[in-house]
Amino acid sequence: MSLQIIGIRENPEYLERGIDYFAAKWGMTEEYMQIVFPTV
Repeated sequence: MSLQIIGIRENPEYLERGIDYFAAKWGMTEEYMQIVFPTV
């Protein structure tokens, strides 16, 4: 099994999925993540 890092700048369609993942893992709200990563 190999893992692949997916860059959001190159694949903006993964932005919402990434926000949801980090918000769930780190206990951050989606609003906070939007401030940290406003537009990629």
